[in-house]
Amino acid sequence: FQELEGWKIELEEGKLISKEKVGMPVGTRVEVRDLFFNVPVRRKHLKREDTERNRITNLLKEYALANHRVAFRFFSNGKKVLELPGVKSAEERASEVFGGRVETFYGEREFLKVKVFARRNVSKGKIHLFVNSRPVEARNLKEFLRNLLGYKTLAAVFIELPPFLVDFNVHPKKKEVRFLKERKTLTLLKEALREEKYPLEEEFLAQEVRSYDTGFEVIGQLEETLIIAKSGDYLYFFDQHLLSESTLYKQLGSGDLSCRGALKAGKSLTPKEMKELIENWKRSGAPKVCPHGRPVYFRIHLKDIYDKLGRGY
Repeated sequence: FQELEGWKIELEEGKLISKEKVGMPVGTRVEVRDLFFNVPVRRKHLKREDTERNRITNLLKEYALANHRVAFRFFSNGKKVLELPGVKSAEERASEVFGGRVETFYGEREFLKVKVFARRNVSKGKIHLFVNSRPVEARNLKEFLRNLLGYKTLAAVFIELPPFLVDFNVHPKKKEVRFLKERKTLTLLKEALREEKYPLEEEFLAQEVRSYDTGFEVIGQLEETLIIAKSGDYLYFFDQHLLSESTLYKQLGSGDLSCRGALKAGKSLTPKEMKELIENWKRSGAPKVCPHGRPVYFRIHLKDIYDKLGRGY
């Protein structure tokens, strides 16, 4: 017997015996059994069951991010590991996969289009990269995105390029890609995420501002270490040492020198000094991480605070 697109077909020695219309949901069901029956050596190279299950889960999450209208369910040893119903938007799917509210950034420059769904300040960041809707690996590009978005960020980055500018034949599995104009692509990507229409950080990346007109309302200093400021619908907690260090690094180009010369924790600051730190950081490109990869700030949406207190926002 075979079931195909709602039909139940009975074959005998390759000849059609009967065909019956049956009720079944639209979609594809695949069952794999005795996968290694004729290649037992490959079974020996498998990792622990938990490791292999995590690999499958991560792979399904990537497929789910790229196909938000498709529902995914994954069972292992009779237990449900993952269930993602089809949703209306890629942003909604990213929120489900990442387990919380995501921010959306998108832009376009010349031959490149980019859309990013990101959840910041998580315990372990990961970049899911898609080129022309295909999940791929690109080491240089992912490192560039980590520096741009922060190392403690979960993000799905969708890039669209003309096919002739991308080589998908670098690896037999078609997983890795090579950009024929990599430097140009990285430049356009950074510009696209910083353009005025859909900025990556609209408060941070304005081209020209008056002195101290940062878009931040400085609230105060906590334990002579953190600068608390409000911008838009977010409350920010800046590490004053990392804020100073990341700015000096742009000027000196040396992580060791910038660390030694930066403002230290434990120093009391006036409101004017705090504004100056934010202003200088902003002029240096508003880096999200210090030279050592630590996040410069943590921020939280005001709605999340109001929700915790049982108030509407």
